[in-house]
Amino acid sequence: KSVSSDKTQSGYDVIVDLTKSTENYVLIAALYDEKGNLISAESADTDGEAQYVLNIQSEKAGKSIKVFLWNSISDIMPICESGEIYI
Repeated sequence: KSVSSDKTQSGYDVIVDLTKSTENYVLIAALYDEKGNLISAESADTDGEAQYVLNIQSEKAGKSIKVFLWNSISDIMPICESGEIYI
């Protein structure tokens, strides 16, 4: 997978390109501050598309965004390694 972000007026658009079929999983993008504290997060159910855009709403500036692909919110079993970008 590849991850990029764009700063918006209300937070960050996180663009995630997935390289394999990912139907029925949960994609999570989380914004962290300079101390590693969670500021905000957004999730989306995957439906087999190759690209997803998640909008993280935040008035605070972040230092990094981590992206996770899990089997479900309740089980929290990773499908692949998480990705991280510094912003």
